[in-house]
Amino acid sequence: MAQSGQQAVTAAATSATVTGAFVLPYQVLASMSWVTAYSVSNKGLTSFIVNFSVPAPTGGGTLDWYETEAALASATPTFDSFENVLTDVLFRMDEVTDGTSDFDAAARRAVIRGYHDLLNRHAWWFNRKSPPGVILTTAPITARTITIAATGTSVAATLDATVTPSILNYKINPTGKNWFARITAHAAGSAALTLDAVPETLAAGAACTIYQDEYTIASDVGVFTECMFSQEGWRIYFWDEERLRREYIDPPNQGWPPRAFCRLTDTRIRLSTYPDAIRRIEYPYGIRQPDPSGTGGLVIPQNYRWMLADAALYFAYLLKSDKRAGTAKGDYEAAVLSLLSYHRASLMGIGDDAGGPNIRGPYRN
Repeated sequence: MAQSGQQAVTAAATSATVTGAFVLPYQVLASMSWVTAYSVSNKGLTSFIVNFSVPAPTGGGTLDWYETEAALASATPTFDSFENVLTDVLFRMDEVTDGTSDFDAAARRAVIRGYHDLLNRHAWWFNRKSPPGVILTTAPITARTITIAATGTSVAATLDATVTPSILNYKINPTGKNWFARITAHAAGSAALTLDAVPETLAAGAACTIYQDEYTIASDVGVFTECMFSQEGWRIYFWDEERLRREYIDPPNQGWPPRAFCRLTDTRIRLSTYPDAIRRIEYPYGIRQPDPSGTGGLVIPQNYRWMLADAALYFAYLLKSDKRAGTAKGDYEAAVLSLLSYHRASLMGIGDDAGGPNIRGPYRN
């Protein structure tokens, strides 16, 4: 049964003895009214001693102590869940771990912040999507003609025949024109559609190309771990949007495979050229993980979950304006470097032949 108390400490005292009825084994947390580190010794059934690194000030002080439940003190620490990590962080901060700490809510935020900071540091192998994401492109439509009776925005247009499936969010480029318009409304099996903005009218029978160069990606994509790959294995390089628009101006050309792609939003990408047929594109990526909570598992490998506690401890100290934040940050950064080394070893191996044979001698190219 957990219990707590407060007692006076005489001036210049370097320790205080707390008496009571305790069940071994147990853990003691303490807080003093002056700035000092402490240690606990001589734990027994009827008393324990709290030792102070800085003697009590002139006029004395107070000692608040908390004896934790025996089950917690004797339990083997684990890092298998959010709650496990939270318990470790609170314990290392000299806070009670039964949910009654005034800092409990802040510590929970620190664990979440540390979790995402760690995952955002690198495209870790353990956070990669398996299998990778995939896009199935669409073929351009060139057999339809279009009529546009007015200019302006949100303009109605009519195709010469119905189209199935829906071509919502496709683009349309009239033949011989240097502009395109986005299709903002279209129902499958209809010839009527709405275009976002049109600079000129087109008489009935105007030829056009209806194409798609923008595609939706998975909603949990955090970062692309490398380029995309065409169905033939060609690399489709990852560029920023500015470069892609500079090197591949609108309206785009048809071409396969596209040379590059850019990310437009969290869930939309654009290809440098629109595909000539239905094609498959695969994209490796790191998952954007949800906030951890409760007793659910953590994506971090079991042998490195301890470093999440180090990360959370650092952020918890920051939230508490605790001067120990600097030391905790150093421990966390060292852990990140260790995990990076393990990341490389996990992908490349650690034996002499890791990464392929080493060619030595005068015949090396």
